[in-house]
Amino acid sequence: MERVGTVEEAFEVFLKVPELDQYLSLEDMRKRVIKGSIVLVSEHQGEIVGFKIGYPLNTTDFYSWLGGVVPSKRKLGVAKGLLKLQEKLAAEHSFKNIVVKSMNRFRSMLLMLVANGYDITGVENYGHAEGERICFKKAI
Repeated sequence: MERVGTVEEAFEVFLKVPELDQYLSLEDMRKRVIKGSIVLVSEHQGEIVGFKIGYPLNTTDFYSWLGGVVPSKRKLGVAKGLLKLQEKLAAEHSFKNIVVKSMNRFRSMLLMLVANGYDITGVENYGHAEGERICFKKAI
């Protein structure tokens, strides 16, 4: 079940997602959650197993910044459920687009974005394929 959550709940899941390398502290995460941010979590059998955080880039674009699902709960539709709820809430807040960046190393995310109507709008080059950001956008 997806719902609006807290930064602390999201951070709890963040620490359990190995691909995210635990590069943020709770305080760092709090700093990114600005006015207008949406923090979502997903629960499965009473345990918080996924999160998604986004924030406004401007009056029309909402940036889907960070999310993840604990490894043992993947393939259950958790990420897709969070994606759909984020789209719904962003649209309800009058945003016109969702903007996302991902990387080649997050193949499942890339596939999910394309399968759910996100278009590739560009690539941010950082000198090596694994670190490059693939930019997506979807009208909502």
